[in-house]
Amino acid sequence: MSMPNLDKMNYCITWIDICNNYSDIDFQRRCWFRMEGPEVGCYEDDFAHLMLVAEMLSDEEYQEYLTPELNKRLKELVARLDAYDQGPDTYLNTAGEDDLLSDPKWLEIAAFAKETKLMLEKFLEELKDGHSKIERR
Repeated sequence: MSMPNLDKMNYCITWIDICNNYSDIDFQRRCWFRMEGPEVGCYEDDFAHLMLVAEMLSDEEYQEYLTPELNKRLKELVARLDAYDQGPDTYLNTAGEDDLLSDPKWLEIAAFAKETKLMLEKFLEELKDGHSKIERR
């Protein structure tokens, strides 16, 4: 497997994991609010990780790792989460479990993250298929 293809796959997997955290309400309830695991984490850590990885979206090299449509969706997801995080009733500003996880705006973000995750998973499968075809030659 060529390194660029492996890098593309790893980058895609990173975004799949991020989208999963923001699309999975059960994960959020279990991990962010109740600390029940088996995952370990919190909203603040997930948001900091998101913002760190989001910096790569403006890097020309990383823009070539995904399709223009996926890059656009990921930028929109980051913008939606960043805008939500700035509101007066966000988790970081004392919103409780029920406040955040039943907020229609939050549920819209979760649905958008889920759609994006599914698109990323399809893209990852295409990358893997492309690699398999190359290996068979």
